[in-house]
Amino acid sequence: MAGGEGGAHIGPKVQQKQNLVDFLGSRPATETDLAAPHPEGDDVALKVEKTDDISKQGGHDQDVTQADNGDGIKISDTGKIQFPNYANSEAGTISFSIKPEWNGSDQTDNALVEIRGQNEWSNRMELVKNGDFLRFIVTDNTGKEADISVRITDWQAGNSYDVKANWGQGQTQLFVDNRLASSNQYTGQIEFPQGTPMYIGGDHPGSNYAGANATLGNFTLSKTKD
Repeated sequence: MAGGEGGAHIGPKVQQKQNLVDFLGSRPATETDLAAPHPEGDDVALKVEKTDDISKQGGHDQDVTQADNGDGIKISDTGKIQFPNYANSEAGTISFSIKPEWNGSDQTDNALVEIRGQNEWSNRMELVKNGDFLRFIVTDNTGKEADISVRITDWQAGNSYDVKANWGQGQTQLFVDNRLASSNQYTGQIEFPQGTPMYIGGDHPGSNYAGANATLGNFTLSKTKD
């Protein structure tokens, strides 16, 4: 008898509900909290090596393609990748290789990484090419800006460079090709509000910065200061 002890029959409505639960559970999340655990390990919040990694981790992209040799992602000067929710606030490390379409001496402004609310001054992080300089800018909750600017006029289009930037415990550091380029300090806290977006290779609409116009390889965001 259906529903009785030892009965194996599952009514159609129950079965349909179970199928729906199974289906929804198999779908990727539409919004990823980049502070949540990551398959790569507890410290890794995000890892992007190919275009498929973007949607799998809840991201959206515009004018982004796989690199010609399959190594990395190519972001045009109108391109960007957006992850909708960056929530970690205490410390972090961003690392990647970059093969630019521009020379370091070109007077262009290109966004590489942005973590900030639109039109927000405090609690923001920016890694950009600004004219002759690679700049790593962190602004704490007091509104004080800690800026590192490193001249990159020796960078050549088509060559690859390694970049790592970190923050935490009141200090920022910028490494280029595995060497510490410079450091700075901040006195407040970094408190990115829940829902703060993270952009890779682009910025909010209306920004003065163009897209990266470069190929980024092995992009990794960690939740610790390395």
